[in-house]
Amino acid sequence: MAAVLPSGSLVLHDSRCWSCAHWDAKAAREATHIWQLGGGLGRGVNPLLLEVQKALGCWQDRRYDFYWNANPTLPLQCYRENQQDACQYTWDGQVGASDGCADLRRERMGAGGVIGMEQMPTVELAAPVGGPLASLRAEAVGLLYLIRRTRDRFGVEQFIRLLIFSDCLGLLLILDKWGTSEFCPDPRDVVHFDVIVLLLIELRQWKGDLVLMKIKGHTGCMHNELADERADTGCQDEGDPLCPGPQKYGSLWVRIRPYLREAAEAVGKETFLPRDSAPDRSILRRVASLNALRATATRSTIFVQAALHRTDSTIVRKVIDKCSEAAIRCWIKTMCGTYPTHKYLHRIKPTIPPWCPFCSQSVVETLTHFACVCPQFREARTAAHNQLRNKVANLLRKHLAESGGWQLFEEPRVSWVGLQLNRVEADVVVLSGRSLPRWMDNTCDVGRLQ
Repeated sequence: MAAVLPSGSLVLHDSRCWSCAHWDAKAAREATHIWQLGGGLGRGVNPLLLEVQKALGCWQDRRYDFYWNANPTLPLQCYRENQQDACQYTWDGQVGASDGCADLRRERMGAGGVIGMEQMPTVELAAPVGGPLASLRAEAVGLLYLIRRTRDRFGVEQFIRLLIFSDCLGLLLILDKWGTSEFCPDPRDVVHFDVIVLLLIELRQWKGDLVLMKIKGHTGCMHNELADERADTGCQDEGDPLCPGPQKYGSLWVRIRPYLREAAEAVGKETFLPRDSAPDRSILRRVASLNALRATATRSTIFVQAALHRTDSTIVRKVIDKCSEAAIRCWIKTMCGTYPTHKYLHRIKPTIPPWCPFCSQSVVETLTHFACVCPQFREARTAAHNQLRNKVANLLRKHLAESGGWQLFEEPRVSWVGLQLNRVEADVVVLSGRSLPRWMDNTCDVGRLQ
């Protein structure tokens, strides 16, 4: 037998599944062929590849098949017993999960949930959510309406044992600490109490045992994955939202005009502005910063022309924000051409000669000469080069080790080879085209060469 799974199918083993709580399988980059040698659909029958693939059906619908295996093998049984949702196999009652989705870019929320161990869930939920944009609200609405639909499905007076998985620790902590003396809610969560209070009422009116269990999201728990899929579907639904309400509470709602977002996109800052449902303070701060940038860009100073009008200064603007104040001042002086070299000082005060004080010949000390040529600062340039090289090499090692399949080859220093190195005559080093610092006996140490 043979089958072809499309690219992106979860068929490759992930070695980090236990240490980092990742999926046990990761997506394959290419289409995957699965062959069963020595067997077929029947004795003496060699089915065609497309026929077997057609019989297999949609892989998206078949990836949870091992959950519904009535007679699991020993490895499958061991796998089930060590999962976060292992208690569902010994739970005497209904099992399900709830989830929520908050799309900050589109300013939409969705709630999802499922109940049942069968291939077709007994209770399903997939609906949009209204009100202030937050993942906590979407999670709370998903759990609230999943409990309501379960109660309507099985009857109000029925004694039902219900186990629900949830990956929202913040919601479970609020429900657990509600009414206690140490309960001190975050001000951002208070605006969602209109939903949380209704959820508490439903929980207290439930006739039967109801257990809410925390699990880690996106780790292969079937009910959580099914609920997450329905939450994404609800987020895209254009119907009437559940628990509608104002996106922001207050007498004044601040929103960003469309033309300002277009202006931000024109200067490459489209992601700089927050969403309209963000706090007013955040909106005002970001808009003021953007307007200050736009006003600065209209000036014709040397720094503005070098930093804002040139496309090759984009990387500098991103890096300069993470530098210290002293480094920022050096950047500004460098970009404006006002770094205090002798050439610049001679322009301000003619009595100061423009020549480099460290060079024997009459060489003008420009910024290029000072930073790249002058032999007086060769050791400082070498140290800076080595620091940058070590950072780049360490960063490459880290990312290549995570991605796998790559190997980093690096030129070592001569001193790293373990040989006993003697000093070399300085004249020989000069003839080779290299420049190294000289010792008192007119020799050079070649251990720093690569």
